[in-house]
Amino acid sequence: VGYEVEPQHSPLVYAYDRDGRRLFETPLAMDGASRVRLISMAASRDGRFAFTGSAESSSGAWTYFIAFLDRAGRITRVNRLSGIRARHLCYGSDGTLWAAVESLKRGIPGRVVEPEHDILQAYTPEGERKSSLLPRSSFAPAGEDWIRNPHPVFEDNFSRSQIAANDSEIVFLSLAFKQLVRVSRDGKVLSRVRVGRPTPDPDAMI
Repeated sequence: VGYEVEPQHSPLVYAYDRDGRRLFETPLAMDGASRVRLISMAASRDGRFAFTGSAESSSGAWTYFIAFLDRAGRITRVNRLSGIRARHLCYGSDGTLWAAVESLKRGIPGRVVEPEHDILQAYTPEGERKSSLLPRSSFAPAGEDWIRNPHPVFEDNFSRSQIAANDSEIVFLSLAFKQLVRVSRDGKVLSRVRVGRPTPDPDAMI
């Protein structure tokens, strides 16, 4: 599964099966959007796909979304995100879509403090939001200066996925805080390990 990085209008998204056969290759067009930019993508074992990014209207207004696609590349649902942006997506083996998100309300010294929110959000295979885990404050209190205290999902141009999930837990890599966190599906932090920054490797996957 992949997408066009620098589109003029609607990015081309595509997917292939395990045998290399193309499933679809189609522009991801959003109603009312003059331009769409994608941030992350995920594919499930049973042939569901999700893409997240931003859509810009002709008036210049932006909104962030998660789009759900079927095996033929048809959009089955679009969730417009309110106050957050999804940075990383992955599917669990049960079809749950997990998203690592950040608040759009950035801290401004002396004026605005980033609001508390959960970093991991879960969606059903059909796209309904069902739960959220891992509070922002579990990394550090939200500060006024996001440059000195960046959000845990901040990746600093490191484009590899920072989230993975299996039947029992979710693993989240925070490059900003240099932590690898394992969380159970009921929200319990199983471990929190200090890690160094990974070296970008085209063949590496988390």
